[in-house]
Amino acid sequence: MQSQFANRGRHRSLKLTILISVLGAGLITVVALSVTALVMLSNANQRALDDLETELRESFDLYIRYQTETAYTMLEEVYRLHQEGRYGYDEAFEIGTSLLREIRYGLEPQDVTDGYFWADTSAGVNVVLYGDEEVEGTDRDDLQDAVGNYLIREIREAAMEGGGFTDYWFPKLGETEPEPKRGYS
Repeated sequence: MQSQFANRGRHRSLKLTILISVLGAGLITVVALSVTALVMLSNANQRALDDLETELRESFDLYIRYQTETAYTMLEEVYRLHQEGRYGYDEAFEIGTSLLREIRYGLEPQDVTDGYFWADTSAGVNVVLYGDEEVEGTDRDDLQDAVGNYLIREIREAAMEGGGFTDYWFPKLGETEPEPKRGYS
């Protein structure tokens, strides 16, 4: 009788061992599948965020390029009117600098004061600078940003090559802490 109970005990122990093994293997499989799904979801989310960032940067680049090209076209028209004799040089210069100084743009209506234009000659002398008219007429060719880039030279070079983007570090208007900026010239 005792061996019958011992066989039953071993049989139950074997069933329990098999059950625990099956449950353990199932749990390990579920955990492995869950981790794999989470990694795949995380990677997909990162790709989506990367794609969104790229799209936002490209949209911003187009936006500032179009704003700059519109301002340039406006100045070309003032120059054309000067060439036709409708304005003298000084009058055309005053109209062009006044218009350029006052143009604002922003990505949102409430941000319309964030973007502004300035102009420097091909020699680096500032002609227009919104918010700091004391700089107008000064040589800025050696102006460096917070990380040592000669930003006026780089901006001018991009413009002379037919237009291009320049990244630099400079404080926002009225602030002192440099921030990354991107411009089109």
